[in-house]
Amino acid sequence: MHGRPRRSAMDWGAGVLLPVTYSLSDAVQFEATPELDAAVDTDRRGRHAAYGSAAGIGWKIAEPVTLTGEVQVLRDDDPQGASTQALAALSVAYSASDDLQFDLFGAGGLNRDTPDVEIAAGFARRF
Repeated sequence: MHGRPRRSAMDWGAGVLLPVTYSLSDAVQFEATPELDAAVDTDRRGRHAAYGSAAGIGWKIAEPVTLTGEVQVLRDDDPQGASTQALAALSVAYSASDDLQFDLFGAGGLNRDTPDVEIAAGFARRF
């Protein structure tokens, strides 16, 4: 029985993030994460540049609680339709122990290309 090879819609993309943190005091940190990606085109026939950065200030409110305010701008230069997303976010982290942290996150879109609202909750456990 003869057949044709299966076509796959799979492609690859790659990216680099460079997180940077600078302590302004014992309680306040500046954080920035620039990003550069080789993103897959919408038509899956190649790659294009996507880039941006997030930046914020983190405040240690009390020993186990940190509040962080951030802004993020991401540009996606897809040949099928470029877009720029911009958002503002606020998160709170509670460190229950040295190995366990709980997080709440909320973000609002600042332009039409960005989802209106994002809300997330999570936890991290170090093993």
